[in-house]
Amino acid sequence: MRILLFLSLFSTLAAKEFEITSIAAKVNGHAITKKEVESLLAPRREVLQTMYPRQGEVYQRRLKEFRDNILEQLINNELLLSEVEGRASIPDHVVEQEIARIVREDYDGKEKEFNAFLRENGLTRRGFREQQREQILVQAYRSQQFSDIAPPTESEIKAKYNERKIAMRDRTKDTIDFQKIFLVSRDRLDPNVTPERQLALAEKIFLELKGGADFTEMAKKHSDGAFADKGGLWENTPRTDLSLSFGDALFEESKAGDLVGPLKDPAGFTIVKILKINYGPTPPLSNKDVRERMKKEVDIEKRTEKYDAWIKSLKAHAMIERKM
Repeated sequence: MRILLFLSLFSTLAAKEFEITSIAAKVNGHAITKKEVESLLAPRREVLQTMYPRQGEVYQRRLKEFRDNILEQLINNELLLSEVEGRASIPDHVVEQEIARIVREDYDGKEKEFNAFLRENGLTRRGFREQQREQILVQAYRSQQFSDIAPPTESEIKAKYNERKIAMRDRTKDTIDFQKIFLVSRDRLDPNVTPERQLALAEKIFLELKGGADFTEMAKKHSDGAFADKGGLWENTPRTDLSLSFGDALFEESKAGDLVGPLKDPAGFTIVKILKINYGPTPPLSNKDVRERMKKEVDIEKRTEKYDAWIKSLKAHAMIERKM
C-alpha cells in the first residue's frame, strides 16, 4: 500500500514538474511547449550570446523581447489553427520548398549546419516539417481572409520589393572587408591567459578604439589572429567563411563603419571594424516567384489591421494561460 501511495505521489509530482518545465502556454486546452518557443528562439539566442559575452542586462532584455514575441505569435497561430482545422491542408512539396528556403537563407545553404540546429534543439526533421506546415497554413489563411481589401498596386509592390530586397538576397554570396583584433581565451603555455582576463582586455581595447585609438596599431600590438602584422586586415572575405552567429552579427546587426565587439566564440574574443559590406545578388522583381511573394506580403500587410482585430476578438473569448 505504501509503495502504491509513493508511486502515486511520485507520479503526481512528476506530472507537475513536467507541466512546469515543458509548457509555455495553453490555448483552449492546447499546449504550446517551451521546446517550440526555444527552437524558434535558438538562432537569435546564438547571435546574442556572440554579441554579448557577459550576457548582462542588454542581453537579457533583448532575449526576453524575442522570447515574448515568439510566444505571442505561437498563441496567435494556435488560435488561428483552431479556426481553420479541417478546412485546409498544405501539400508536402510546398513545405519542402519552404524548408529549402530556410536552409538557403538562414544557414547559408549548409544542410549540415541546419541538421546540427535540429539536433541541438531536440527536433526531428519531421517535427520541424510540421512546424513549417502550420506556419504556411497560418500565412495562407491570413492572405485569404478579408476579401474587401484592395489588391496591391504596382507602386506598392515595387516599394515592398525595395524594402525587402536586401533580406531576399543570396546570403552565400555576401562578402565583407574588415579589420580584426582576436584574443585567444586560453594559452596552454601561459596559465595567466584565462577567458575572464582576455574578455576584460578585449573590453578595454574596445573602449580605447571607441576613444579614437588607431585600429591598425592596436591590432599589431594585441591581436593573436592572422594578418595581425597588417593591422588585422581581411579583404573580400566570404560570409560562408564565418560562423553563422558571426555572419549574422556582422551582416544583419551591423553596417559599414561600425566597431563591433567583443564577439565571443569558443576560441576567444574578437573586435571587428567593418570597412565595407558587399551584399549578395537579389533576384529581380521581374522574377515570377519574387513578384508573387511581394504581392502576398503587401496583401498581408494591408490585411494586418483587420487580422489583428480578429485575433483580438478570438483572444477575448479564448482560454489562454501563459506559463513563461
